Amino acid sequence: MPISTPARLLASVASLALIAATGPALAQSPSVGTAAAVNPRSTGSGTRTLELGSNIVHRERIETSSTGSVQVLFVDKTTLNIGPNSNLLIDEFVYDPNAKKGSMAISLTKGAVRFVGGNASHSDGAEVKTPVATIGIRGGVAAILHRDGETQAIL
Repeated sequence: MPISTPARLLASVASLALIAATGPALAQSPSVGTAAAVNPRSTGSGTRTLELGSNIVHRERIETSSTGSVQVLFVDKTTLNIGPNSNLLIDEFVYDPNAKKGSMAISLTKGAVRFVGGNASHSDGAEVKTPVATIGIRGGVAAILHRDGETQAIL
């Protein structure tokens, strides 16, 4: 039985209301990756507890407690392992899966991160910014620690 025009309109309005109810941040921020591993007490954007499989979105802030850690797997296969007592913001993530090219930038205000490059870092590169340094990464692996006003990096 075909759906009448008023019924279609009502279904469309109901769908839009459901999308709006999920919150403007979710509607405006596309997923850039997934929480592939999570230890307790890790939060995204300061308000939600991250769990295994949680979507990670553009401009997401990830914070870990003294016992927390998170592994983020980006859609381009870049991996970030974020250690305990860390605070990190995904400033930029742009990726074209057809061309397998992209770029990314993250800010680490405290703590430790291990960066394993995926397609984006192999093409246009990636940046990890701390309060005292900016580390450029073109493919490869980097371990970066920022604490007590000092940044250490091993590439």
